[in-house]
Amino acid sequence: MMWPWVFAGIAVLGLIVLVCYALWLWRRASDLFFELKVLGKRTDEMATLLGEIDVARLTLVTADESDMARTADRT
Repeated sequence: MMWPWVFAGIAVLGLIVLVCYALWLWRRASDLFFELKVLGKRTDEMATLLGEIDVARLTLVTADESDMARTADRT
């Protein structure tokens, strides 16, 4: 008659482990959601800062045939 108590003990220990794992997972998930919230705030701040940058017009520099010939002679 000892076997029912052994199985009941195993079931209780399994339930305790399951509850502990659920609490651990809940804490990890809440930390993750907090970090995602901070990341969203930082992204908004960066977007604001990037929006304040005045980008100057870029001019393209093209190479003529003499530049290409000099480059080919070096190789």
